[in-house]
Amino acid sequence: TKVESADIASKVEPVGSSDVVGDSDRNIEPHDIHRLVPVWRKTGLPVTEKWSFAGKTVAVAGDDTYGIADFIKADGGKVVEIINTLKEPFDRPINSDLQLEESLNNLDELILDGLICITPFDVKSFFIIVKKLFSFLNKQDKFIAAFSAVDKNPSFAGICGMMKSLAKEMPNTIVKAVSILDNYVDNTSLKNNAQISNSLKSQPVQIFMDEIRSTDPRVEISYRNGGKYVVHLEDSPLSKKEKDFTQKGLIANGDTILVTGGARGITFEILKAVVKRYQTNLIILGRSDIYNIDALSDIIADVESISS
Repeated sequence: TKVESADIASKVEPVGSSDVVGDSDRNIEPHDIHRLVPVWRKTGLPVTEKWSFAGKTVAVAGDDTYGIADFIKADGGKVVEIINTLKEPFDRPINSDLQLEESLNNLDELILDGLICITPFDVKSFFIIVKKLFSFLNKQDKFIAAFSAVDKNPSFAGICGMMKSLAKEMPNTIVKAVSILDNYVDNTSLKNNAQISNSLKSQPVQIFMDEIRSTDPRVEISYRNGGKYVVHLEDSPLSKKEKDFTQKGLIANGDTILVTGGARGITFEILKAVVKRYQTNLIILGRSDIYNIDALSDIIADVESISS
């Protein structure tokens, strides 16, 4: 499966529909490469559940220039600020991770109801925070949410990918990654449309909070071009030139293949299948400790078993 960069689709998708085209809708020929392309598809505005932050305690990480903490307090909630000066993984101090972990120890005695990360924010720092709070938030009616008001934000992209994994690991927790761009009400034809929700014309914080409290289970949400968009995978047929290329075969017997990060996990399992079928030579680049005799022995044993 080949995945290309997301583009905006004009179709409108109903709330709660599948993010992926079903297998029954596809006609896949044997040994053919089937390509799914992620696109932004417009969907309905969120149906917000009637609950408030009253009596809830929320941890807020990041530079809160948008007033998210003030919104929670005004709604009767409490806020615990997680201060972290790192916004991007550049010039990372050696002891920064340890300092962050130590600063989170005071959260052990709190009963947290949610975590909000405001990007730009260091992705590894977010991982450390989630790891620390995982047991607190892996429960019914708890939530983890990330907020971005900047288009093409690298840190939000990394955190968004992590959030989609968290949604699978924490099925009872509300998990949202919401970007609200400046152009979401810039379309003049939509500004005067009576059907546009009042919240869509209000401040981004209100929209973000409405999304957290919505019944829409999807994780990655973007408000842009006057509406709400979600990622949807669509079929993209291969061109004749692409089909001719794939039929010739991407790998030939005896090829030498350079692999990055292939000594462990799913990549190594794929490599074993490739070696078994094509008898290829592999050059594996990675961070696994080659001086770890047990790990190295396991890798050598696997490769020798395939070669024999």
